[in-house]
Amino acid sequence: MVEESEPTRLRLVEEWCADPYGKKGPELQALLDTLRLVSVEGGKPLLVETERGATWHLAVLEGEPPRPRLLADPPFHSQLAAEWVIFRRRWASLYGTSLDGLSGPEATHE
Repeated sequence: MVEESEPTRLRLVEEWCADPYGKKGPELQALLDTLRLVSVEGGKPLLVETERGATWHLAVLEGEPPRPRLLADPPFHSQLAAEWVIFRRRWASLYGTSLDGLSGPEATHE
């Protein structure tokens, strides 16, 4: 993947926030593929649905064979809100910058 400028990357974040479950353009898909390789807090981040359709916890896969370890974060009652947290943590780990000032997909998908 060609290294993008910060404004280009932020445009891609906004594109994802506008339609997180929709069809992705090639640039956004490449960014998401890269972010999915990023380790956070010692493992591969994921969501664990602890109450069907109602509660999600952040976790990381670690060990061999990989097993989920729940993180100390409070539970989420929106899958999209939890995915936005994972997205931001992967972003910070990869680029060393925060997305905390941006409104996430929850603002447009509540």
